[in-house]
Parts: sequence; C-alpha cells; structure tokens
Amino acid sequence: MLNPLTKEWMYFIQYGPIYGENSAPVMWGEDTLAPFLVDKEGCNMVRGENHRCVYLHEEKDLAMCTYVDDFLLDGEEPDIVWFDVTIDGRFDCKPLEFLDIDCSIEYIGMEIIMTVDRIYISMESYIEKMVRDLEELGMVIPSRAVSIPLAKQINVDGDSPPISSKLKRILLTALGSIGWNCHTARVDVAHAFSRIGQHSAKPLSLIHI
Repeated sequence: MLNPLTKEWMYFIQYGPIYGENSAPVMWGEDTLAPFLVDKEGCNMVRGENHRCVYLHEEKDLAMCTYVDDFLLDGEEPDIVWFDVTIDGRFDCKPLEFLDIDCSIEYIGMEIIMTVDRIYISMESYIEKMVRDLEELGMVIPSRAVSIPLAKQINVDGDSPPISSKLKRILLTALGSIGWNCHTARVDVAHAFSRIGQHSAKPLSLIHI
C-alpha cells in the first residue's frame, strides 16, 4: 500500500481473513471454523457430505447448521450450552439465544417461532423492511395480486424499450432481496426469481406476459 504522505510503499502481514474480501469465505469457513468443529480436541462433530454447512455431534445427538458465523443448533439444552462454552473458548461469540414459546429468534433474516406443537419460519419482518427500503429508493410496488406464473415469452413483439439506469439499479436491488427470500424460507418465489433473473441484463419497461 502506498503511503499518501511519504509516497513510500508500506507492507503488512495478514494473519486472518478480512471481512468482505474474496478469499474470506474459504479462509474463515474452510481454513478456520470447519477444522475446529470437526477436531476431536475441539467440538468433535461430523461434517455433512452433501450439505457442507451441516454438522452433527453423534454422541450428543446435537445438530447444527452454519451460515458464515451464524449457528443454528438443535439438541438438548445442556449439550447446546456445552457447545457454546467450547466455541467461546476459541472465538469471540455473541450470547446464546434459545427458541421458546414466548421468545422467537432471528436467524439470517428468518424469524423462527415456536408454538405449543409447531415451529414456524417467517420472513415477514425481512419482507416489510425490504418493501420500505425499495419504496425509499423510488420503486412503485403495485397492490395487484399476481395470480398466474411467468410462463409465456417476454417481449414477444420486441417493442419494449429498456428501462433507465436508475430503475435498473433498483430492479437489481429488488431482485437481490427476493433472492435472499428464495434461498432461505420463501421457496415459493423461486420460479419468479429465476424468470426475472434471466432478463436482468437488459430489463425492459414493458413486459408482455
């Protein structure tokens, strides 16, 4: 890095991943977190062969899903506390949150809710915030309910003009937000997300369906 004052080059040694850099997922997930989770001197868990973000402690019957540095655990309370103490000894972690009938938890944008006999996942809070943010950017969201799938060819006549650069940025922001819904709990929007994504390179102002 060039020092702006002295115009001399400065050199640094990096000892860990920097948040946001391209290599951070590998350096954190594969080189730092995963080895500790499967280490017999660490958490002694077995990593999923199909879903690599899933871990299981077979003896304790403790299952865990990971998303970067967010953990979702399913097991008996003493085993969850054991895991918390173990991983706190290695990393600086936030306090535990327990799912309860009177206390829902938020996990990567999903609200997980427990009742007497059910566990629900809701994206309501995320979607409401998404709508507010998009409206602040200038997107007009129609109140008309969509009742048919995107099945026909788009812009059949070829006379739909491209949208402005500003609207394209808003569209891509909206598409990214919908993608997060799609890849977490709202699998019902996957088809629409895919179809819109096919036309995101050159979006049009008028769509024929």
